[in-house]
Amino acid sequence: MSAHEEQFENHGIHDVISQLESALQKKSSKDVPDDAFDNLDRIRQATAFIRGRIEMASPLLTPKVRLDQIQKSLQASLNEVDQFQSVVA
Repeated sequence: MSAHEEQFENHGIHDVISQLESALQKKSSKDVPDDAFDNLDRIRQATAFIRGRIEMASPLLTPKVRLDQIQKSLQASLNEVDQFQSVVA
């Protein structure tokens, strides 16, 4: 395995995607407003889209800086979802 492939396979983006997917599967004990439900659904769809693109991406052609940027955005989404769920739990 080349250094690029290893760097790609071990990148933190994979963990953040899994954490975000897990957080989005949690059920709320309270009623969630329709607009919040729509926003969570949009994040679910975006996360699934990103996972699909990452799975298709070439480790040799995908720069680490791009993965870092996507990971940062996903982490921000995860933080927002966690904060929202702590309020509605």
